[in-house]
Amino acid sequence: MAVGTNREITALAKEGVTQVVDLGGHMQKIGDWRAINIYNPFLAMWVTLTRGAKWYEGRLHAAEALSREQAIRFLTRNNAYLLFWEKEIGSLEAGKRADFIVVDRDLLTCPVDDVKDTQVLQTWVEGQPVYRIAAPR
Repeated sequence: MAVGTNREITALAKEGVTQVVDLGGHMQKIGDWRAINIYNPFLAMWVTLTRGAKWYEGRLHAAEALSREQAIRFLTRNNAYLLFWEKEIGSLEAGKRADFIVVDRDLLTCPVDDVKDTQVLQTWVEGQPVYRIAAPR
């Protein structure tokens, strides 16, 4: 969680994310800081991958961009770890709750600019379907 002024938080984004990851640290990507749309994790993932922003031409601190695998970990496993729930959720493993989503594209191989437009097709909680889109677009 980042605490501080926008200038201080922007400074954290400028340097340090990849350094923490390279050292084996656990960071999460979703929070209540309004610079990232908390309602669309795929937009947050796109920002992490491209370091792009609507209001900025080019890439902000491009050296801090993460790989797709790292970004997915930020949105899944790392959140569970930082909540001390990693034995229950965060990855698909025997003995865990089997909470997961099915999306309309392969986030590891689709064009990077398509990541932000990803749609959830299904949501499963404890191995049971709780949401299915009526007709995929």
